[in-house]
Amino acid sequence: ALNVINNQASDDKAFKQSKKVLNMAVTTASATDNVLQDLLRYDLNVANAIISVIKEQGITDLVLGLHQGKGVVSSFLGNMTEAILGQSNVTTLIYRPIQPIATVKRHLVVVPARAEKEVGFPMWVNKVWNIIHNSGAKAVFYASEDTTMYLKEIYKKRPIEAEFSSFDDWDDFLIISRDVKENDALMIVMSRRTYPSYVRNMAMIPTYLNKYFNKHSCILIYPMQ
Repeated sequence: ALNVINNQASDDKAFKQSKKVLNMAVTTASATDNVLQDLLRYDLNVANAIISVIKEQGITDLVLGLHQGKGVVSSFLGNMTEAILGQSNVTTLIYRPIQPIATVKRHLVVVPARAEKEVGFPMWVNKVWNIIHNSGAKAVFYASEDTTMYLKEIYKKRPIEAEFSSFDDWDDFLIISRDVKENDALMIVMSRRTYPSYVRNMAMIPTYLNKYFNKHSCILIYPMQ
């Protein structure tokens, strides 16, 4: 767990608050029999601090959490996230929690066409499987026919309760909103620009999430490159 403090801060209020947050994270992890290493870093730029820690610690997976009740703002994805994605190749997940994951009944997983052609495909598939399996919830995958074939082949070896729905038109992304029910959560697989599964309309995802899916937890997944 990493907490970044502006290195121009003159008092210890930010330090105390950061230590409080990190201690709470360590305690919560300990309660689930997990060991969490807390990291406190001073830097003028949050993105730069994260990138440096990724390299220093040999991190392979990055989770960026959004405060509950705040939207997935375009500036967040456009500025800080673009800087991180542009200078690191780790699997990156951006999580907006609305409800406890244990209360989620279904995970709607939206996957772009050609996702299987990206290097990080098996890594994020494994993470999605772990989330769904450990939560005991059902999965509904929205993907192209070709990508669905790969997903079914992988999950055949590690069965979970899942349905598959044909979907490959991100210009009509909002069609998924008709299927969303109470206690559903969304996982949306994204891509870095210029990579095989990148779709121009991915830039609209923050707007869609804030306007049409604002009552549902969501995870944006950027595959490792």
